[in-house]
Amino acid sequence: MTDIAALATATLSNDMERLRIIAQNLANASTPAYRAEVPLGGGPGSFSALIDGTQAGSPVEAYRSERQGPIQQTGRKLDLAIEGEGWFRLQTPDGVRYTRRGDFTMDASGRVINPQGFQLLAGGAPLSLPNMDFDIDSQGAVKVGTGVLDRILLGQAEEGEPLEYVGDSLYAAAQELPMVAPEAGTAAIRQGAIERGNVDPLQEMVAMMQTVRHFGSSAEALRAYDQMLDAAINKIGDF
Repeated sequence: MTDIAALATATLSNDMERLRIIAQNLANASTPAYRAEVPLGGGPGSFSALIDGTQAGSPVEAYRSERQGPIQQTGRKLDLAIEGEGWFRLQTPDGVRYTRRGDFTMDASGRVINPQGFQLLAGGAPLSLPNMDFDIDSQGAVKVGTGVLDRILLGQAEEGEPLEYVGDSLYAAAQELPMVAPEAGTAAIRQGAIERGNVDPLQEMVAMMQTVRHFGSSAEALRAYDQMLDAAINKIGDF
């Protein structure tokens, strides 16, 4: 016989994990280039399925949506958005990390850095600028005056090659990704723009309300089951 209490407890745990994922998405709705987490498994089911033991449910796991967020024009010269495939490459103390977040700034030494202070890599070296009189074209060429100072190369992940999210809009790869220049039809760098997150706040709020209702129903079922067991035990004690 299936342990109904264990099933109900697992359902509550799944709902809690779903709520954690939803809360994280909502908290990062305004974070540039944030990739929403999508919960998989442990889908809400009917109470009848839970009580008769036909639905055990699998643990909820999260994967990150790779759907591109909308491009927002800002006019800032060091705001960069990738339209299409590819990742900005950053030099960090833990090695090269990858990001789609492009709200860069320039430090006192002219180095282009992200909000955590990690340097943007152009080719094999960090990108440095002499001043703010520069332009970056769609193919990553950094132009100062009439010449090309450097070129921003993107990290290109192979199809089916997952990146590990390590926090703060950063991703790690098992091996460094190949460097490629943005190409028409595949990727383009847009200066003066950022990629917004791909979170749909309305959709997340609807999912939150559904999950809260399901959590409440599951908790009520667990209480009812406990009461039923107590009544059965008391009745046995009468004999």
